[in-house]
Amino acid sequence: MFTLALTLLQPAAVNTPLQESASVVGEQAYSAETLGILDTIDPADPDTAIAALEALGEAGDASAVEALGELFGAGARGIRRDPARACDYFEQVPAERADAQHNIATCYYDGVGRPRDHAKARVHYARAIAAGFTQSQCALGNMLIKGEGGAPDVERGLALCRQAATAGNAHAQTDLGGYLLMGQYTKRDPVAARYWLEKAGAQDQANASYLLGQIYQKGDGVDRDLAKAQSWFERAHAHGRADAAFRVFQTLFQRGYVSDGERASVDPGLLQDAVEWAQIAAETDPDAENRTLAREAPDAIKRVLAAVKAAD
Repeated sequence: MFTLALTLLQPAAVNTPLQESASVVGEQAYSAETLGILDTIDPADPDTAIAALEALGEAGDASAVEALGELFGAGARGIRRDPARACDYFEQVPAERADAQHNIATCYYDGVGRPRDHAKARVHYARAIAAGFTQSQCALGNMLIKGEGGAPDVERGLALCRQAATAGNAHAQTDLGGYLLMGQYTKRDPVAARYWLEKAGAQDQANASYLLGQIYQKGDGVDRDLAKAQSWFERAHAHGRADAAFRVFQTLFQRGYVSDGERASVDPGLLQDAVEWAQIAAETDPDAENRTLAREAPDAIKRVLAAVKAAD
């Protein structure tokens, strides 16, 4: 079955990239008719499906209009991405549909498809919360914490994020864990941060996985464990964090080449894996300095391996 996934995202926390897309299935229902059309979209002829969904919407099926907004927001199944049209559809959905309220709030928050208007974003996130949309709690919470679109209210904002995190929302768990890890707006607590981030990481939340990799790489509130760090960075990379490839390379090199200043312990297998991840980072890391370091790493590692082989 074709599953819809939002591409409009809640406000990000703690200088991490915006939260990943979240499925609305399970929080808001889609009619059998809407799902039937989505399951049979022909990417070579999306106009037929668009017309069918619009007809359903005109007949009163709000889920069809919501689906159109998500399709144009994502640019999926042969449909060209059009954020303004996506936001148009979201605004046509009746106000009691929570996911549409969340999405139009994000249109205004991001300024994508609509002029940026944080005050309006607050209003729509609040409506989504009133209609039962869990993810909107921490979206609004982040705005209150940072004073976006109105007066700051850190205590209420953190409470909203904690409520959503407790309810199991991976993005809220990540945001709350990030605040606790950084000590921003609340007392720093790396142990509590790890608790929430591990819950989010278990749901494949990429930012949470990346932060967990950093925690284990540094030994922040936990014993340093480069193997665990590598595993979490790999998970982050698999779920969309392009910058995690460089971190995987780092942890593999740190595991594969250990020196006390006088003698070195070398694991050729780990170093060869490090070369492969460096090559990925050299092509995809968003940071130019990291790309440069990654391009230089394979030759440096090969020299290390050659020196070890010569010494043997």
